[in-house]
Amino acid sequence: MSDWSEKAASLSRERQKVNEDKTSKSLQDRNTLDNKGRALWSTLRHTLGKKCEEFNAEPGNAGLFSLHGNLSQVTVTFTLQKEMIQGTFESDTVHFSGKNGVKYEVLLLLKLTPDGLDVWLFDGLDRPVDLEQLANDVIETLLRAGGR
Repeated sequence: MSDWSEKAASLSRERQKVNEDKTSKSLQDRNTLDNKGRALWSTLRHTLGKKCEEFNAEPGNAGLFSLHGNLSQVTVTFTLQKEMIQGTFESDTVHFSGKNGVKYEVLLLLKLTPDGLDVWLFDGLDRPVDLEQLANDVIETLLRAGGR
């Protein structure tokens, strides 16, 4: 074995180790985005449902808002007029859009926190999104669209 072949083999092993580490980190990041992203989506659905319940509990508002959802989609409906906003969750995005005449369009991105252990939701200007404020915006948009 020559010095050259020994050095080349050593460099090759180092590169392979770096590539394995990158692949492992990439898989870990993907798993964190998937798992924590689903949890964040669940929290957002719950927050929307809570806002609908709070509004419906006010005098004269019984049943004005309904929410239907599953693991990848949620629909908030203003029941008097059938206006709605639909939200969908995909691997690293959350997208809300108005239906039946409602003008509302929001595309949000899920990103890892700097430590890589959790996820944040960001808007198109790369600003963190507050789930309570997002839920309020959905409800308020539906109220305006319904003329209330």
